[in-house]
Amino acid sequence: MLLSGVSFGGDECEIVKSVLYESRQGEIVTDWNSGIPYRRYQTVTYPCATLTIRDNSGLMYTKEIEVAATFVDQNTLVKRAWCDKKKGEDGEMYSCIVCFESHSPISKITCTFR
Repeated sequence: MLLSGVSFGGDECEIVKSVLYESRQGEIVTDWNSGIPYRRYQTVTYPCATLTIRDNSGLMYTKEIEVAATFVDQNTLVKRAWCDKKKGEDGEMYSCIVCFESHSPISKITCTFR
């Protein structure tokens, strides 16, 4: 599911393209039944972003980027992402996929270099 209304930002780290979506993933969790633990399978939905990032400063020596997401419920999470470098007509670009553990969709996303 694609989400809209996203703002991009950053002085040195510029997000030039962002595709926001929700990813469903299965996981095994431990639950309790009358004091006895058992495992069950559940499906969890995470908000994710596929990002294309430009290094405006030319200072990116590593592929590590911190991505900050603000969600519709106004909570904010920061996650490190390791990006793939791609050379193009507009210089060096980096691409990443980042998913966050939140139940709310992403409303704003920014990045900074580590």
